[in-house]
Amino acid sequence: MVSKGKKHIKFWLYIYAFLIIYNPQFFKNYNSYLNYSLSFIYWILGVFILNSSKIKTKIFIERDFNKKLITNFGVLAMVFFCLRTVVSGTSIFDFFSLRIVQSLSFIVCVLSFCNLSNYIERNGLSKGEQIDFILKVSMIQFFFVLLMILFPSFRMKILNYIYITSKRNFTFTIAKRVYGVMNNYTFSGSVFHGILAFIALYWGYTTNQNKYYIYIPFLLIMIFLNGRIGLIIFILAIFIFLLYNLIRLHNINRILKLLFFLAIICGIAITVLPVIWPYTYSFFVNGFYEIFSFAQTGVASSEYANDVDDLYGQLIADFNLKTFFIGNGHKIQNAADIPNGVFFTKLYSDMGFLNDMYMGGVLYMFLLRYPIIRIIFNDNKDNYNSSNLIFNIVLVLILIVSNLKGEVYRSPIIVGAIVYIKYAVNSMNFNKDNYY
Repeated sequence: MVSKGKKHIKFWLYIYAFLIIYNPQFFKNYNSYLNYSLSFIYWILGVFILNSSKIKTKIFIERDFNKKLITNFGVLAMVFFCLRTVVSGTSIFDFFSLRIVQSLSFIVCVLSFCNLSNYIERNGLSKGEQIDFILKVSMIQFFFVLLMILFPSFRMKILNYIYITSKRNFTFTIAKRVYGVMNNYTFSGSVFHGILAFIALYWGYTTNQNKYYIYIPFLLIMIFLNGRIGLIIFILAIFIFLLYNLIRLHNINRILKLLFFLAIICGIAITVLPVIWPYTYSFFVNGFYEIFSFAQTGVASSEYANDVDDLYGQLIADFNLKTFFIGNGHKIQNAADIPNGVFFTKLYSDMGFLNDMYMGGVLYMFLLRYPIIRIIFNDNKDNYNSSNLIFNIVLVLILIVSNLKGEVYRSPIIVGAIVYIKYAVNSMNFNKDNYY
């Protein structure tokens, strides 16, 4: 039986985790430092209040090293980018262009995810219950999504306060997607829910507990109503995972049961979604047609062909060894936003790896990626097997595919979720004596 104290801890921890993960913007000015400051406050509270550095057991000592790795490499990446940006012509007092606040926010947010996992373990929730916890937090988000589905006027009031007035022109986006209360609906939130949908499937299969499959339809609804990238992540992850288990001929009955479950979800989705949300459904279907068409022909759709050609041509024209190694000190953006108006005249891309390259080249990319990749492949060697390797590869592929769509390494929700989930899975490889 759980004590009242632990019930209280769980209650406030769910609310706090919701704020850490979804980082809702409470103020109309989307780019205001007030929003950054508020986010920074509850992230940094997670760094200190949830800290477990005094616990000197094997698992926590290793995680303390990981936190130092994230901090040190994050600070190095921030300093390197600041120096590169100043050299390119930006004022040393232009803190927004130097991305100091954004870089620090990323570091403290990922650290708060680390400490959240540690805090849960040392307060009575260990092993699979960490997965339960983050899945239940996502159901708080689904509650807001459900309210917006049932009450469209409530949705418009909320979005008018935290989303519509935050950006210049998102009529198209609002018409077809954006449900819930979060900071980034169409990228970070969608990827996060795609990761959780895969983890629910992975954990249900690994532990042979069907209760985890219940979360998948709710997570897929949130993905469908916000962004296609989450569905791509989910499909890619389960394809690799199921292919691996089919090749091994391992637990065939479980695999067949899982495939049957996924087939039912697909059948219901194809039947129901076009009726309830026809515009959103067509948006999803058209997006996948564009992807398949581009993969087969190498030609972008007419809507994007000119932009793709212009971007490709400009990238080829600007590419040189200096850009490759140390970048240009800025993202791909309009010339008016770049000191001295150099490089682009109209081009913009949200592709993460391209922006990383232009910001700081391969050196900057290495500083951002190394600590996360190291954490992913840091397993307990005594219990290491091929399934651990496949799981790690799936996590890396999630980062790679997400980085093709957006700026993963400036999206602490995605990186923090990867670290949190990796910690939860690794905890299965330690005895209970190592938890406390």
